[in-house]
Amino acid sequence: MSFPVEALRLARFRQAFALAGLMLLSPAGRALDHVSLAIGGILGEQWQLENARLTVERFAEPSQQLVLSIAKIKLPQAFGELSLVNIACPEFNWGDAVLSCRNGTVQLKSERWQSPPAVFSFRITGDTGDFKLEQAGFAGGQLSLTAQAHGGVWQARANGKNIQAKALQKLVKPKAYQLSQGRLDIGLSAKGGRGQVNQLGLDSRWRGWTGQNTGGSIAAENLSAEFSMNAVKHAAAWAWQSEAAFQHGAVYWQPVYFAAPGDPVSAQAAGVWQPQTAMLQLDHFVYRHPQALTVKAGAKAQLKNTVKLQHADIAIQSPDLKQVSEAYLKPLSEGTPWQGAAVNGQLRAELTLAGTGLKQIQAVFNGLSVTDENARFQLDDAGGELVWSDKPELQQSQISWQKLAIKSLPVGPGKLSLWSGGNKVELAKAESLPFLGGTLVVDQFKWQRRKNGEPEVDFAGKLVNGSLEKLSAALGWTPLSGNLSGVIPKVGYHNQVLKLDGELQINVFGGAIRADKFEASGLFTALPVVSADLAVDNLDLDQLTRKFEFGSIEGKLSGYVNGLTLENWRPVSFFAWLGTPDGDDSRHRISQKAVNNLASIGGGGAADVLSRGFLSFFDSFGYDKIGLGCYLHQGVCQLMGVAPLEQGYYIVKGGGVPRIDVIGYNPRVDWSVLLERLSRVTHTENAVVQ
Repeated sequence: MSFPVEALRLARFRQAFALAGLMLLSPAGRALDHVSLAIGGILGEQWQLENARLTVERFAEPSQQLVLSIAKIKLPQAFGELSLVNIACPEFNWGDAVLSCRNGTVQLKSERWQSPPAVFSFRITGDTGDFKLEQAGFAGGQLSLTAQAHGGVWQARANGKNIQAKALQKLVKPKAYQLSQGRLDIGLSAKGGRGQVNQLGLDSRWRGWTGQNTGGSIAAENLSAEFSMNAVKHAAAWAWQSEAAFQHGAVYWQPVYFAAPGDPVSAQAAGVWQPQTAMLQLDHFVYRHPQALTVKAGAKAQLKNTVKLQHADIAIQSPDLKQVSEAYLKPLSEGTPWQGAAVNGQLRAELTLAGTGLKQIQAVFNGLSVTDENARFQLDDAGGELVWSDKPELQQSQISWQKLAIKSLPVGPGKLSLWSGGNKVELAKAESLPFLGGTLVVDQFKWQRRKNGEPEVDFAGKLVNGSLEKLSAALGWTPLSGNLSGVIPKVGYHNQVLKLDGELQINVFGGAIRADKFEASGLFTALPVVSADLAVDNLDLDQLTRKFEFGSIEGKLSGYVNGLTLENWRPVSFFAWLGTPDGDDSRHRISQKAVNNLASIGGGGAADVLSRGFLSFFDSFGYDKIGLGCYLHQGVCQLMGVAPLEQGYYIVKGGGVPRIDVIGYNPRVDWSVLLERLSRVTHTENAVVQ
């Protein structure tokens, strides 16, 4: 016999069942083997039972058995769409507004998944209830659920053990990522009441996870890690704390690839989140990479639409910058001007940020070394303290080093004292630095940031007795002898353009070379552009040619290179003239080898009134003037000499006996061909007069 009952509140369930009991006690009822009561639904504070059926088995026998079956139980809000279906309670009890089930079976069901049967129990009385689910199969592992409700307050927890990545991939079928292997233990907890969630918790252990997102920008390989988080709601804000530990494997988050070191990398954080204002307050953050890096921070930021940083305090300590460079700086520098740079040493720094900029920094470093695989710069064994703030008051910093190299030009051991504050950094006092066997005196250095964010740099100094031999060796030139001295006037860097404010003079080869209108742009790009005018004044040709294999020449040399333009350090245009200065009364002699090489540059030969056989008896010759000019335009050099001829031009105009003239016959030569000729005549050991 069955008694259908529509949906009713839990408090009325006992009344309905008592009515059915009275009917069962009647003479007709005693004749039945079993009796069932069908209920459309039972409504509790946090529960809803649908299509419940209570059956009394062996009703006519002295000992009866109560069996409850329920089609579906809707769980509290924290479980979302998850529900319990196909519930069977072979050990069901009721009495005095209490419902309970032990050793029942149930299946979990969501929109995408339904579990195999699991062990289930529950107890409901008035506004109090609890249930427990165990041994539910899920993604190759097991899932358990517990929940309690009392007086409108509820709490729930879900635990997953040994969840398999491959099985999870088949079950969830995500479009955003692909999982290939790994195991997961996870626990989720929640507390709340009256339709709200007030507390959340998560703890997880990931073992051997491998997978990536569809774009390949995020990936993990054999990852083992732990993560936990707890959050408690106070009024309109959530107070939270979290911990993470990266123990094994590797992760890639474009562009950073990071492999776990021997000891776990860990992070702890705590703060407050205010959803209404989208304000995140980071009260405490610690990141530890054992033996390499510790970062501590506190910050406050608004995360509405975009990240708006209000303030941040950061403390960094690294006993081994080499590990930091390999793990963090190297991948971040890929594709930037800093690619190929590596750092070593120790660092301790404190920074304050606010808005979009740096407010202050204090950094102490020791044993700092910076190397560049592209040989652009080098710093060895540097130490000191850098202090700066955005306030106008200046603070002093110190830096020292054992070796500093820019490109291949080395600066010996030195130190600098700096004043910094507001938007500028400047040299506290003039310093003398070892450079090329001589001394580089830095009289002025100033860095200033403008409103548009572009820096301006000013520099002035002088070079005393630098070695040309050391300079040529550093730059890979043919070895030169002599000393290099000169004054470096004010040099400025503005709007990414380096300009010489004044004239740069270098005293070399017994004379001077002066540079004017010097300008360089794009120095740190793939296509730097340099322009200048050069003036050459009374160089000693004997000193100049002594170290070259070009052949010896005695006399003076003056001239100019106007409108010089270099692109990627290669000349693209200029108008140049180098020759004997007017009024030069020095000894003028030229060797036979130099005669031949000058002739080959102009594409001609040596001609004189004497036969070539007679010419060969002389090692050197006197000359009146020597000179060669070039106008370079669109890859072609227009050549000229000291005087024109009907067919050609004089490169060397003879003087004395025997007289020798060197004549050039090619007025136009490709620049690449001319460079090849110059390279050949300055390196050959054997010259033949043609």
